[in-house]
Amino acid sequence: GDYDPDSEYHSLFAPQLLSIPAYQPFFFTLNSRYYNYSDSTKLYDDANNNILEWEKHFDNKPSYSDLAYIIYKANTKEITDILGSYKKNSSVHLGDSLTRNSLITYLNSNINKRDALEYLLFAKECEPYVAYPKDWNYWDEFPLRDTVAMKQLINKGTNLYNVSKSDFIKLRYAFQIVRLAHYSNSYSKCIQLYDKMIGSLNVNSIIKYWALSLKAGALKRLSQKDESRYLFAMVYDGCPGRRILSYENFQYTFDYKDTSEDMSLTFCKNGKEKAALWFLHGLNGSAKASAALKSIYESDPASEYADVLLCREISKIERDMLPPKYSYGTSPFAENKIPDQSFLDLHKFVVAKAMEKNLRRQYLWEFAAGYLSFMIHDFSSMKDFFVKARLSSPKDERLLDQIHII
Repeated sequence: GDYDPDSEYHSLFAPQLLSIPAYQPFFFTLNSRYYNYSDSTKLYDDANNNILEWEKHFDNKPSYSDLAYIIYKANTKEITDILGSYKKNSSVHLGDSLTRNSLITYLNSNINKRDALEYLLFAKECEPYVAYPKDWNYWDEFPLRDTVAMKQLINKGTNLYNVSKSDFIKLRYAFQIVRLAHYSNSYSKCIQLYDKMIGSLNVNSIIKYWALSLKAGALKRLSQKDESRYLFAMVYDGCPGRRILSYENFQYTFDYKDTSEDMSLTFCKNGKEKAALWFLHGLNGSAKASAALKSIYESDPASEYADVLLCREISKIERDMLPPKYSYGTSPFAENKIPDQSFLDLHKFVVAKAMEKNLRRQYLWEFAAGYLSFMIHDFSSMKDFFVKARLSSPKDERLLDQIHII
């Protein structure tokens, strides 16, 4: 089988205690860039997440598969024919598959939602200008984009945006327009269009974050890296489906030859935003992780980000302090190393916070405090914290199993 470096190390602290699949790829691992990413692919499927929003827009009446076909597979002729079939004295005859499509059936009696078809037709016009060619390979030179045609589409989309009466549809027009500006290298225009067309829309949608990611990328291209990092952190925080992409984009804002001070935190408006930004800083380098964990707690004590970083830090400590599974000794703790100052500082911090009783997952911090105490053979503290963890989460079978094993 494939070599798995994680299998060489002892671990008695399962990050799955968190029970939050959205963060699973960011658990600590030596095996790959992300932890069990294949188990989270549905969450990170843009098409799936978009279809779910369209389902809600159409009152959950059309089937998922019928929506998926019209949104992602139908060509411009099919969309044009569907639109034409609604006109008086239309001579357009749809094929059986389109006639039976539950979205088409829904739109037969919901005239006010037919503007979606006009939008989808526009989106399919835009697609060739912003997508990678089907036969393109990473090592090939990217073909030049037709920026004149893209500008014409921006103007056309702006007109459609202005006449649309639905914020749901307006947002999607705006996304297409912002994306066209970004991919035509008009980065200042991209930012201006986002601020003008999307900033004022009161719509809770993943599309808003997709567009915000384009603005963040444009800021990076214009060397406004601090604000770019801040916005990528906001995308990470607000759009679970874009977490991997926004984290990677966040990393790309750093030029390790650049010694200027990072000022991204100055853009944060509250503790929640600071916690998200600190979290990405903590993921971005092991030297920053402990400081980031403490800063997240100071910014937003109930933040899930503190829980995830705590698990990552303990997983790293296990690899640093415990001998490999295949070394001599009967116990993973028979030859554990003398804890360094960073371990002692983390242990002190976790113990202090576990006793404050204001954490989102109190049981996790109590278990962590007990486990870290166990690693330095402070068995009295270990028992006290394990008792508290059991009381905080008496029905968590995974937690009880972990305590039993130790």
